[in-house]
Amino acid sequence: VVATTPIAPEVALAAAVLDHALKNGVTLAGGAAAAAAFDLSVTGASDETEREPEAGATRPTTDR
Repeated sequence: VVATTPIAPEVALAAAVLDHALKNGVTLAGGAAAAAAFDLSVTGASDETEREPEAGATRPTTDR
C-alpha cells in the first residue's frame, strides 16, 4: 500500500507506530477511567472471589 503513495516508507512506518501508540494510550486512559468509575481494583480482584455468597443469592431452578 505504501508503494502506491508518494509517502516515503520511513514516514509511513513512523506514522503507523505513532498511531498505534496513541490508540494504546487512549485505551489505557479509558480503561483507567472506567475502572475508577466502577471502583475496580486490580489487586482486590482475587479477594472478591473468596468472599461469602450473598444471603439473597439463589440457585437457578430447572423446569420439569
